[in-house]
Amino acid sequence: MKFKYILFLLLISHQLFSQNAVSNIKGQVLEEGSGKPFPGVSINVKGKSYSTISDSEGNFILRNIPLGKYDIQFSAFSFDTKIITDVEVVKDETTSLTVSLVERKNVLDEVVITKTKAKAESVKSLLLLQKNSIRVSDGISAESIKRTPDRTTSDVIKRISGASIQDNKFIVIRGLNDRYNTTFLNGSPLPS
Repeated sequence: MKFKYILFLLLISHQLFSQNAVSNIKGQVLEEGSGKPFPGVSINVKGKSYSTISDSEGNFILRNIPLGKYDIQFSAFSFDTKIITDVEVVKDETTSLTVSLVERKNVLDEVVITKTKAKAESVKSLLLLQKNSIRVSDGISAESIKRTPDRTTSDVIKRISGASIQDNKFIVIRGLNDRYNTTFLNGSPLPS
């Protein structure tokens, strides 16, 4: 009975010590071709929750990895993912790796760029014109004019904020004298 008890304790203590045995994997990631250190690479132990990212010098360290063999995955945006298989983690030794990643060659077959232009008379085109103009401007679209009961150009101009008609023939914008304003109707200058 005493022998079985001692054997049981030895087996349990062996299991406890083997579960606590961990080590580290460290190394450096380089760019293939240039040999420059590669920062920001994601390094993962496949199938496990151990991961890290390479520092500004391309160095990395995976800490407290249980003893055993693992597949280590290296991935970065626009580079081919690389997997190193059967990396063995040994007790009391830090496993070292140096990895080079190859840039992925992305070739596009065809690029199609399309642009749709708003109708010149629409409210949308007027707002787009005002937005892209380097000057302060205002206006009324043909679409808006059709919806109003205005009969003459002077009636329409009165709808523009800050614009008024003086003596039924001169346009005054924001109270400024006529020599400071230029007014156009369908691309033609109006007297002011």
